[in-house]
Amino acid sequence: MRVSRAGFGVMAATLVVAVLAGCSAGVTSSAAPTPKGDAPAASVPVLPACSGAVMANTQGYINTFTKDRIAAEGIPAGWDGKSRLADDAKSVAVLAKAAMLPCEPAISLTDAASNPPNVQTISSIMSQELWAKLVLANKVGAGEAPAPLPTGFANSADSYRSFLRVAARFPYFCGEQGIWPSVAAACQRELATVFAHAIQETGEKPVPAGEEFWQTSLFNTRELTCYPNNCTAYNTGAADYGAPSTAGFYGRGMKQLSYVTNYAAFSATYFGDIKVLVNNPDLVSATADLVLGSGIWFAMSPQVPKPSMHDVVIGLYQPSSIPTSGVLGVFTDQDGSVREKFAATVNLINGAVECSPENGQGTSAEKALNLQRSQNRFSNYVALLGVFGVTESMRTAAEQAIVPGTTYCTIANGPAFDDPALQYHSAFYLDTGAPGSTYGTCKAVTYGQAIALPASAQGMYKLCLDLYGDPKARASASVSPSASASASASESPSASESPSASASPSASASPSPSPSPTASAGAALLSVEFKASSSWGSGYCMKSTVTNNGAAAATGWRFSFDLTGDQEISDTWGGTSTRSGNTVTVVPALSTLAPSVSAESFGFCTEGGSTPPSAVKVL
Repeated sequence: MRVSRAGFGVMAATLVVAVLAGCSAGVTSSAAPTPKGDAPAASVPVLPACSGAVMANTQGYINTFTKDRIAAEGIPAGWDGKSRLADDAKSVAVLAKAAMLPCEPAISLTDAASNPPNVQTISSIMSQELWAKLVLANKVGAGEAPAPLPTGFANSADSYRSFLRVAARFPYFCGEQGIWPSVAAACQRELATVFAHAIQETGEKPVPAGEEFWQTSLFNTRELTCYPNNCTAYNTGAADYGAPSTAGFYGRGMKQLSYVTNYAAFSATYFGDIKVLVNNPDLVSATADLVLGSGIWFAMSPQVPKPSMHDVVIGLYQPSSIPTSGVLGVFTDQDGSVREKFAATVNLINGAVECSPENGQGTSAEKALNLQRSQNRFSNYVALLGVFGVTESMRTAAEQAIVPGTTYCTIANGPAFDDPALQYHSAFYLDTGAPGSTYGTCKAVTYGQAIALPASAQGMYKLCLDLYGDPKARASASVSPSASASASASESPSASESPSASASPSASASPSPSPSPTASAGAALLSVEFKASSSWGSGYCMKSTVTNNGAAAATGWRFSFDLTGDQEISDTWGGTSTRSGNTVTVVPALSTLAPSVSAESFGFCTEGGSTPPSAVKVL
C-alpha cells in the first residue's frame, strides 16, 4: 500500500464526542525505552480507560462507534455518489471488525468472567502458562542487538495481559463463530494462523536445541539488524506523509509491519492519530502492546481487493462463482468458504513468492528458499493446532491433508485475489486518485488504492479531503506519467488475472490508442496499450489492456517493453516477467482471448522515475 503527504486533521466536534463516549479519562503519554544508538527517545500516547458500559458489550460498542464515526465524518459511498457509507450495513460491518476500541480495556488475569467475551475465549484456549511457553521472555527482541528491547515482555504475566488487552480492543478477533461449530473452534484457528505467520516472520532460525520451533516467535521484533536504519528503509511514499527524513519503515512488530502506509493506517486505528507512528515508526517495537497489536491489526484488516485474514479463517469470506476446478488454485467448500483457508492466508501475506514458488521469479536458490518459507508456515500451523487443542479428529480434511515439511501454498503466485471471482467487494478504502496525476473523490470504494487510506481508521476521511478533495481546485496540477504506450501485432492474445476495471484508481487521461490494424480473415491480431493507474513522483503503476482485433482466438502470446535504466519494478500482477537490461518480457496469466474482446492484462509498479515504458512489442 501507499499513502500520502501532510498531517492528521482535527476531527469535527461531533466526532470527538463519539470517540470519547466510552472513555473515562483523557489521553496522556508514557516514555518509550531510551534507544541505544542515535535514535531519539519518544513517547507512546496512553489511551483513556474503557468505561464499564463499553466493557459490558464490546462488539455492540464497536459497531455503534464505527457507524457513528462514519456518519459524523460524512463519508459518502463511491458507487452512486449519493449514498452514505454509514447506510451500507455490509461495509460498516467490515469496517467495524477492522476498527479498535478508542480506549484501553482493563484485563484481569484472576477474574476471567470480568473480561470481554473474546478475551474469555482466548484465555480458555491459551492459558498464561501456555503463553509463557509460546513466547519465551528471554528470546523477545534478542536477535536485534544493539537495538533496545521492547518493554513489557520480561514478565510473562505482563506480556500475556498485553496480548489480551489488544485483543479486547478488536472485539471480533476470536469473537465470531463463522462456519465453525463454535466460537472456540474458530478462535483456535485464528490463534494458530496468527502465530504460525509470526514464527516465520520473526522466529529464531535455526531453532536452538531443546526448543520447539513454535517457541521462537518474536526473536526479531525488528527486521534483522536494521536498527536504527541500516538496511532497506521501505521509504516509498514516506515524504507524502511528512515523515522525518531519518525514519525507516522496515519490518517491525509481530507481523513485521512494513511501508509507511501500513504504519499510518495502524497508527490511525490504534491511536486515532495518523502521525504517531509516521513520526516515530520504531514505537512499533517499543512496547508489548504495539508489537502484539500490530499483528492482530494486520489479521483483522482487509486490504481490498484482498479480504482480511480473519474473514478467511472463520469462513465469512465466501468468493462467488468458483467452479469445481477452482480459480487460480482457490477452491471452496459446500458452505461457500475457502477450503484451504491457511493457504489463502499465506497468499494474502506473501503470495507473490511463497505461493507456487516453483513458478515464480528468481534463481533456483531463491525459489528453494521461498518454498522452504512456505513449508515452514504450514508446519507451524499444524503444530499450533495441536498446541491449541485441535486434535486430529477435530481437523478439517484440508487440515488433515497438511504434511509438515512438505505441504506448501499451491495457490497461483502473485495477487490471486485481484481476480474478479475472488475480489472482496465491501467498501474499505477512500478514493484518493493519484498524487501528481488525478485527484480522487474521497468516497468509499470497493477496490484498492495506490494511496491507501482505509475508511476504518479514524481521521482518514479528513486527511483525504485535505489532500485530495476539491478536484476543481487542482485542475491545473501537473500530470505524470501522462503518456500511454501501445503496440500491435498479428499474433496471439491475452491475459488477465489483474485487477478488474475498478480495481485501481483511474489515471491521468492518456492518448487514445492507435487505430486497430486490419486483420485477415481467420487471424488473431493483438494490440496492447499501457495506461498509468497512479504515480507519486519517484515511481508509478501501469496496467495494460490487450485487444484482439482479429477474427480468431489468440493463445500463447507474450509481449515486451523497455524501461529507463534507473527504474526498478517493485510489484507486478496478471503474469510473470523477466528483465534483460532495460527490456522486460511478460508472460501473461491467462492464455486465451476471443476475437473482438479486450481484457486487462499485466500490470506493474516501478521506483526510480516517472518515464513511461517504451518500445512495447507483442512477441
